[in-house]
Amino acid sequence: MFENSGIFIGQLSTRTGLSRDTLRFYEKEGILRSKRLANNYRVYGHDDVDRLRFVENARATGFSLREVKEILDLVGKGRRTCADYEGLAQEKLGELDRKIAMLQQYRSALEKSLACCRRDGQLCDSLPGI
Repeated sequence: MFENSGIFIGQLSTRTGLSRDTLRFYEKEGILRSKRLANNYRVYGHDDVDRLRFVENARATGFSLREVKEILDLVGKGRRTCADYEGLAQEKLGELDRKIAMLQQYRSALEKSLACCRRDGQLCDSLPGI
């Protein structure tokens, strides 16, 4: 009867776009939990689709898997206060700002090298290390 109320790993993979290996890895890391049927098939809850979307969005934002697990643990313990989350989020904003600044420097260097090529027809030294 549990089979009808849960999602098999293939279905969860299709709904989330994540590979079965990724789902197994997330389970091994404690991000995701499954129940096992008598035939040893994994069955997940319908709410795991949303959980995995959160995980992937958090990862895309730059949170590490360890940090994602910390956030999920806070939520799982019913501790959804901003104070618990704020430190992690502020730290991540700082990291993103540093990465953005670095990427802007790279972009500027590429623009300078293109300008040099267009002006002189030769590669310049505006890309150190080349």
